[in-house]
Amino acid sequence: MKVTFVTATELDPFTASALNLRFYGFLLALAKDKNLDPESVVLSARRIMENADIKQED
Repeated sequence: MKVTFVTATELDPFTASALNLRFYGFLLALAKDKNLDPESVVLSARRIMENADIKQED
């Protein structure tokens, strides 16, 4: 499951994909550093982004 931080309509598809991948990697590293469950961190991030009206892909 991934998190969409920026969409291809906000930026070009390549840049949006690269930024999303970078932020996703950051979330996983943060979860590991803080001894948090990576899945729950990703789910929280997805919920936060949805609340900010950034649609999340399934």
